[in-house]
Amino acid sequence: MNPRCVAVLGASSQIGLFSLPMLAARGWQVLAVSRKGQPPDYPDLASVRWLASEEPATVLPSVQALLSAGPMALALQVLASQPGVERSVVFSTSSVLSKAGSPDPEEQQMAQSIAAGEAAITELCNARASALCILRPTLVYGCGMDRNLSLLLAFIRRFGWLPISARAQGLRQPVHALDLALAAVHALAPDAPHRLQSELCGGSTLAYRDMVRRLFAVVGKPVRLLEVPATVLAGMVGLAGHTPWGRGLRASMAHRQSVDLVFDDSKARSLLGVSPRPFEPGMADFQRPSPQTIIGLAK
Repeated sequence: MNPRCVAVLGASSQIGLFSLPMLAARGWQVLAVSRKGQPPDYPDLASVRWLASEEPATVLPSVQALLSAGPMALALQVLASQPGVERSVVFSTSSVLSKAGSPDPEEQQMAQSIAAGEAAITELCNARASALCILRPTLVYGCGMDRNLSLLLAFIRRFGWLPISARAQGLRQPVHALDLALAAVHALAPDAPHRLQSELCGGSTLAYRDMVRRLFAVVGKPVRLLEVPATVLAGMVGLAGHTPWGRGLRASMAHRQSVDLVFDDSKARSLLGVSPRPFEPGMADFQRPSPQTIIGLAK
């Protein structure tokens, strides 16, 4: 097998879809791992082979590098079965910090579980003296697959208005999946840092209400925000979370609109040589990348 072979877990995720062509363009042989396999509209790339499996650790051939854009537990499982991995890039989430003190027990448990996964992966890589980069993105968008900004955009498009907390002044740093993919590709380079653990944010820091205002422009609608008390919005969001459309929504999200969720990612930017774009989204940033976009990234 080519000595520059990388397995990409979560290959059909937002970050994965952008990572594959850039890895191929840099000479990697890529094993794209996804439970559903290659998306039907994703172009064939010569050095990318798709592997459809829910248990990649049992079928994955030997690889020298790992890029995980999937569950932390899966990354740990694969790394444990791949002693030859020399360099790993693992995407976590800034929620491991922002939700650690959440009043919602399930969110607390989720944050603790992710933190434990980070620690286990770090311990394993330390024992093997292999390189590891753990990146914690903030608010990810870019393919229309997220359950946050894309969900808000869908609501605006359908109803022409959006309810927000009257205290929605908390700061946000939305980050594009393409910029995260580029950071991951840089982190896999031979001269990348041997150890890096950092948040990675977008190029804009703006209040929650200003962030959602920009979503109205994406669909060409006038800004119509319905400001309600946080407790009222929490009740609305909690009810929506029980519907198929609002799957995953939690009442605590409404209260966090007043909380600053910002981080210093200057170390990651400097060491990886990346500069994520400002939040100036268009409709293309909420759709799956076209075959032409993918092929362009692979050149």
